[in-house]
Amino acid sequence: MPPYPGVAQVMEVNKGARGQTATPSTAEASNGDWEAEYGAYCAAKEKELDEKEEAAKEQHRVNENDNVEASDWALQYHNYCVEKEAKLAEMVEEKANEKAIASTNGADWEVEYAKHLAEKAAKEE
Repeated sequence: MPPYPGVAQVMEVNKGARGQTATPSTAEASNGDWEAEYGAYCAAKEKELDEKEEAAKEQHRVNENDNVEASDWALQYHNYCVEKEAKLAEMVEEKANEKAIASTNGADWEVEYAKHLAEKAAKEE
């Protein structure tokens, strides 16, 4: 209820010093004022609730944008990891090729050294 001057939980009802009661025109006027005040109070409360709801929606939109940015970051990180794995796979393959070449060259070296030793032994005889 809106604040309404003169209203209390307990009220003494008497006819007053003159013995007069409220006339219908006075009661209608006070009811009309109260209704107008109550209508204004309800409109203000509704406006306040609408503003709170709009603020909550805006906060939700901001949170959604944060989630989109977070998912963009996660996507970029995932792509970085995939790229890094591909580079590592290339490096492993290159190392394997180098080892194969080295073992081939090493075998050639061993064959040539064996030939050299054989020729040396043949000369000594």
